[in-house]
Amino acid sequence: MKRNLSLLAVIFLAGFSASGHASTSPVTFESLVEQDSNLPGVQIFLAENRAAANDYKSSTEHYMNAIELGVSGAVWNLMSFVDRDVLHDEYLNNALRKIKSMATEDKELSLFLANYYHNRNNTEKEAFHWMNNSLRLGSAGVSEILADYIIRSVGGAESHYTLTEAATLLKKASDEGSGSASLRLAQLFDEGEILKRNLGQARHYYDLAARTGEIEANFRLGYFMEHGIGGEKDLVGAARLYEQLIHTEKSADVHYRLSRLYMYNEDQFENARVDGVSHLVAAANLGNADALYKVGVATYYGSDGFKVNISKAIEHLKNAAYAGSKLAAQRLVQIYRNGDRNISPNKELMKEFQRILTDAPKV
Repeated sequence: MKRNLSLLAVIFLAGFSASGHASTSPVTFESLVEQDSNLPGVQIFLAENRAAANDYKSSTEHYMNAIELGVSGAVWNLMSFVDRDVLHDEYLNNALRKIKSMATEDKELSLFLANYYHNRNNTEKEAFHWMNNSLRLGSAGVSEILADYIIRSVGGAESHYTLTEAATLLKKASDEGSGSASLRLAQLFDEGEILKRNLGQARHYYDLAARTGEIEANFRLGYFMEHGIGGEKDLVGAARLYEQLIHTEKSADVHYRLSRLYMYNEDQFENARVDGVSHLVAAANLGNADALYKVGVATYYGSDGFKVNISKAIEHLKNAAYAGSKLAAQRLVQIYRNGDRNISPNKELMKEFQRILTDAPKV
């Protein structure tokens, strides 16, 4: 049996060779790919293959071929390359042109282009164009940035929208849950320059922004509650808001606010005097100019539970003046003009703090 099979094999091979098939080149995967390169799946395969080798130029060309062959989703691969900043010069420009050509009626592509140009220098007009297009298509993520462009007159946005429309866009973003939009809207109502001043509305939007964790909103809302601005006075609520901000970048100002709140409202809080002084010292140590001034005065005269310490008092007053306290500068001018409490008159120091008092440049 084995001998018969061997014989058949010899006969088959002889016939195969005689027919000329033995000289045909073997089929390779590369040749098949080249033969079917007009198939979109092959272009995607080639694009992925070149991307894996970090050849983003060739990969871009294949993805664009795939798009031309009907695979529109390949545009997302181009967007990934653009976003990752792996394309440059003509390849970047070609990819952007392709994305733009497909973005006019696609809100996600429009939003991508809006963000892309917004985060680059000197491309504000392009950014505004795609923001506007995104808004037209119903994108939820562009209202706040577009409002900012309008308010700051960036990219020509102010020629297409009014400031009132900018506020409407901010309200839309606020309604969608943006804390930063709520904060900006609160500030507009608070300042009364772009919108008619409305402290009740300002307090409302500060409250919304504070609930999302906006530090500045918490701080401002605390002030409104402390002084009964735009609504009822709520000292306990204000203190609670301030206490939440002690370990933030607002720490120095928060300690000072708490010191005032406790020291001027002793009937509202337990241990108010002790806590107030503690917060005042903390604010001074963190460089708050008003706190430095108050600690300086209290140490100078021995008030508010502070012991008299003239050298420390002068140090605090100087630091307060250098930090911008006009009251501290004025007090030091008085001290150095005539002398006081074993401090001799000093014309040079008096002039130095007079310059601070009048904002005159040092010569």
